[in-house]
Amino acid sequence: LAVAMALATYVARPGAIDNFLNHPVGFVLPALIFASIAAVIWLRQHNRDGAAFAASAASIVLLMLGAAFSIFPNILIATTEGVGNLTIYNAATSPYALKTGLTWFSVGAVFAAGYTIFMYHSFRGKVKLPDEGEGY
Repeated sequence: LAVAMALATYVARPGAIDNFLNHPVGFVLPALIFASIAAVIWLRQHNRDGAAFAASAASIVLLMLGAAFSIFPNILIATTEGVGNLTIYNAATSPYALKTGLTWFSVGAVFAAGYTIFMYHSFRGKVKLPDEGEGY
């Protein structure tokens, strides 16, 4: 299915492989995608479900990275032959706003991680059910 999707993408948008041809290091992504899909199949056959799930998640992430690499620096490609494409350059905000956003994201991430740790610690252990007839 992955091979069919790659061929269909090339037929629909031949320029999709231009970044791969211009930057051959990008061919690592398709190789990793196929390796992760093969790993899912192999791990599933050997009843290693947790590792198969991790390989499946990796294949999804790698597919998204491959798609982003193929259209970089575009974010959205216009149907008007390059005119009106939304790129990372014309979609970016000011450097001040980017720095401010990164600062607040960092502060928020620390609070979110702290809250997650606190809640996990608060609810650790086994749940003890009341005896029959007690409670609600």
